[in-house]
Order: sequence, then C-alpha cells, then structure tokens
Amino acid sequence: GCGAWIGLAIEKSQFVAVVRTPAAPSITVIVQASLAEKNGVPAEARQRTFVALRVRRKAGDPRLPLDVLNNLVEQLTLAGVEARTLVPIDQRSYLLISRERIQAAVAVLV
Repeated sequence: GCGAWIGLAIEKSQFVAVVRTPAAPSITVIVQASLAEKNGVPAEARQRTFVALRVRRKAGDPRLPLDVLNNLVEQLTLAGVEARTLVPIDQRSYLLISRERIQAAVAVLV
C-alpha cells in the first residue's frame, strides 16, 4: 500500500517531503521520480511532476533566504507560473515548479 512505498522513499531517497495544507486536504509526497516509478507508485499518483530549484544563501549568511524566496515567487506568480516553496530545517530552500511550466519559469528568472 501507500505506506510501504513512502517508507522506502524515506529510507532510500535523497529528497523526500510530505506536505498537507488546509487548502489541499490530500497529502502530497515529493520524492525522486525514478524511485516512485521503481516502487510501483500508480501513474495517477505520479501525474504531476515538479522540478526543484535550489535557492542558495549568501556566502557567510546563516539565515534562510526567505525574502529571496518571496521575491522569486512574486515574480513567477506575476508571470502566471505557480511555484511552491519548500524550506526544510537543514537551511536549504527550494522552489518547486511543475515540469510543464519550467521553461516559462526560467524565462522569468533569467
């Protein structure tokens, strides 16, 4: 079932996130696509794929780049590109953008 492959993802993947928000009551699990495919995650569960763009901190600055993330999300939103942020506790930050919109996102950010 669902719990079995999530356990494998947590054990073997280099990138795992589990998200549930009030706006989306179903759980979103973010794992490497190859791991999901290898462990038989149904195609309907893999329907929306994302590209993770890492947002780096300034050299020597231990703070999370929340202001930078906010500015990037605002730019993307104005251009009609939905971006999700992921800020784990290890001081790395990511923008998650659907694979279908990655070219539009790059055009906005470059």
